[in-house]
Amino acid sequence: MTDQPYLIAQTIVDATAALSPEKPLPGGDERWQDFTAGRGDRVTTLMTRLLQSHTDDFHRLVFSSHRGAGKTTELNQLAQALQNKYKTIYIEANVEMHPHDIEIEDLLLVMAQIIDQVMREEQLQLPQKLLFDIASWFGQTIKTTSVGTTYLGQLETHIQAKAGVPYFSKLMANLKALFKTESTHKTEVKEVLRKFPKTLAEAVNKLLDAANEKLKNKNQELLVIIDNLDRYPPQVIDTLISRNAERFKSLHCHFILTPPINLYYRPESENLEQNYRCFTMPTIKLRQAGQPYDHFAGPGHDLLLKALAKRINLEKLVPEPKTQDRLVFGSGGSIRNLLELAQDASLEADGDFIVLEDVNRALSRHRSRLRNRINALGLMQALVHISHTKQLDEGEPYRQALYYRLAFMYNGAGWYDIHPLISELDEFKQAHADHQTNPPTT
Repeated sequence: MTDQPYLIAQTIVDATAALSPEKPLPGGDERWQDFTAGRGDRVTTLMTRLLQSHTDDFHRLVFSSHRGAGKTTELNQLAQALQNKYKTIYIEANVEMHPHDIEIEDLLLVMAQIIDQVMREEQLQLPQKLLFDIASWFGQTIKTTSVGTTYLGQLETHIQAKAGVPYFSKLMANLKALFKTESTHKTEVKEVLRKFPKTLAEAVNKLLDAANEKLKNKNQELLVIIDNLDRYPPQVIDTLISRNAERFKSLHCHFILTPPINLYYRPESENLEQNYRCFTMPTIKLRQAGQPYDHFAGPGHDLLLKALAKRINLEKLVPEPKTQDRLVFGSGGSIRNLLELAQDASLEADGDFIVLEDVNRALSRHRSRLRNRINALGLMQALVHISHTKQLDEGEPYRQALYYRLAFMYNGAGWYDIHPLISELDEFKQAHADHQTNPPTT
């Protein structure tokens, strides 16, 4: 929950801060908007009900959506709804680990560190002997590397100089910091840990078991959410959660993973549904599949404006319906895109409110970014195909279109379409016309 009521922005200056697109809403925040009707899918409700149900095993879930669709905000709402049953451990992958490349060893190490940290914060300290034994195993293993003895000696000296710092906590934090760097030391330490995959997993499971045992006194269980996995290249996450699925499934906890949506629809190796219970959250639908891109149909349009009105005085700061429509159109149904466009338009505004010209200038910059990405990746023909068929074809261009948010998955019968701003590019219009005149042969 937020600590105090959120004040709706009444001025252009205040609107710029209120429209920040990079801050997911915490659970219970009054700015949260229920987009279920616009998405046409009760995915978060179904996930919540599943996690509330009893199981003799652990729930192992995958939750996929387009980046910017509001996935983290929905996970925060889910965690709050389940707070009586679960103590949620939230891991922001690209913050806690290397932002571009992660492996199973990184994740297990971070889990060990955060489990200990969260339990200490809850005044439910884990058994000291267990922490000592696990830290000793890490220490003995690291000592076999060329830098291990020196590294551990420096760490012990540092801890002795800081009274009250638990050795296990400091060791895990230092190893996590090492793994976030690019260095030969990191490579050497990780190569040694890879030689003991079973022992490493057992160490983490002992921590999970101890934490779950402590939480029994509060009638709670651990739920680990590993968010922002969709920020990584699909190949990296495929290796992490598909090729290492058995190691994930051996963990003694309930968890939710958030891989890139294109990995769910176009797997690199194994289908995710072979190992996990999968849920996908569609983009908010603004129109029917056969309608022009600048048309609106269904509740999505109004729901996005309601979400905007929970942050700014919409009638005062974006008074013209045509201006509001252009913002919604340019979002493509993505709440993050909507906030980003509205924020950019607020920066463009010379007066006391946002006018159509402000929005169009912001949209022009967004179109240019889309054009540059399409050209750099050579995706125009794939996007034309998606526009015509409303479906994905096989091949890397279609995976990239989803990953880079150039195409979205919508609800209903399950269809795809390009970001509506792409339809305004001259290059797309020409390619689209050429496709109609000379359709490709199959």
